[in-house]
Amino acid sequence: MPWHYHVDDNDHNLFSSPQAVITYMQNYMNTYPGITGIQYGDEPQEWEMPSYGTYINALQQAFPDLLIYSNANPGSWLSNPSYESYTQLFVNQTHSDVIMVDLYPFDTDGDADYYYYCLMTLRNAAKQVNRPYWMYIQSYEDLSNQRRLPSESDYRMQVYVALAAGYQGFGNFVYDGYPRALVDVNGDPTVLYPTAADVNAELANLGNTLRFLTSTAVEYLPGPTNSVPRGLYEWQPGNGDDPHLSSITVHSENPSENGMIGHFEDDQGNRFFMIVNTTHGAGLSSAETPLAFTLTFLDVDHLYHINRETGHQEIINLTNKRLTIVLPGGTGELYGYSAFPLPGDANGDGMVNLSGLQILGDNWQSTTATWSEADFTGDGKVDLADLQIIGDNWGYGTSLDLDFNEALQQVGVTIPEPTSVILLLTGVLMLRRRVVR
Repeated sequence: MPWHYHVDDNDHNLFSSPQAVITYMQNYMNTYPGITGIQYGDEPQEWEMPSYGTYINALQQAFPDLLIYSNANPGSWLSNPSYESYTQLFVNQTHSDVIMVDLYPFDTDGDADYYYYCLMTLRNAAKQVNRPYWMYIQSYEDLSNQRRLPSESDYRMQVYVALAAGYQGFGNFVYDGYPRALVDVNGDPTVLYPTAADVNAELANLGNTLRFLTSTAVEYLPGPTNSVPRGLYEWQPGNGDDPHLSSITVHSENPSENGMIGHFEDDQGNRFFMIVNTTHGAGLSSAETPLAFTLTFLDVDHLYHINRETGHQEIINLTNKRLTIVLPGGTGELYGYSAFPLPGDANGDGMVNLSGLQILGDNWQSTTATWSEADFTGDGKVDLADLQIIGDNWGYGTSLDLDFNEALQQVGVTIPEPTSVILLLTGVLMLRRRVVR
């Protein structure tokens, strides 16, 4: 299983120099294979960022195939400089491959008022330098610091709000020693663990599509008498460069019931959107916090929907150009005006089968490939990552009984260690392209 390592920059005896970190990681990786990323340090202050940049640059040069990154301060206590200035310093001075942040919004006395502001500020800074942006999810309780254990609706809200804003990766700190996190002090799953597992499966399903999309705009959908939080704007017709949507009605009955919409575009200019029910609360499940939305379109008779529970694409026929949906609390749904590309389907026949695998074999190790030539990751290469995508989706749209490993034997190329690739399980959305350093 792929994993990332967190280098603690406070351990000065162990990591006294960049070379010391590199030597430590080389030894560690020899013992525990499968690493795909290294996080250096955590929440640097402004004066620490040049040093972070030095260490991260050294790790990037030593391990060019790994993601090397750090985690930004969430900004709740920053007033000088502004959080805009802080995030600019972070992206420009740390040289982090991924712009990550740990926004923990749930206090014992309510939600942190800076949440959307920090979420959008970091998003905007990352997009300016064309880097992916990820988020750590609050998944623990610390009553000494007034942090409550998130409910199911809380946990979902964090993930789906971030997805709608274009975040493409998620992490959970386990926090050894806290009695209530994803696992307890004995390493046993807690009450929150099943929620995280369910959401992780949904992320894997949606990630097959979202990794090919670029976030273009994010807006808030307040109930009829509700306000818009700092950092967001209220949706209006034409916002998000969406020429199809003419109105959105939030069937809200109290101030805690609101929504959010995120707009996306693929490389061909096709448009997509994710609508989210942001309603959540302490001790409340997603089933206890539903919210209905009605979307009216100008010129659309049907939509394409990615089922978050199966990952399958569904055609939704509209009635009078309207879509009315009821979303569970903290949860979103992804729609497109055009059919989503099916990962692993190279020839566009709606199936992941032997013909697509043969196309991959014919173009194996190409460095100038397109989707129709089995480059499903968008990096121009046909390699093990593309093979894994076919393996993950093998048999979709077909009734074939052919085992994937048997199919590999019918493809006239030698592909190294295929079974070790297709068995990888990813809990973090895969990046749509390799980071260019």
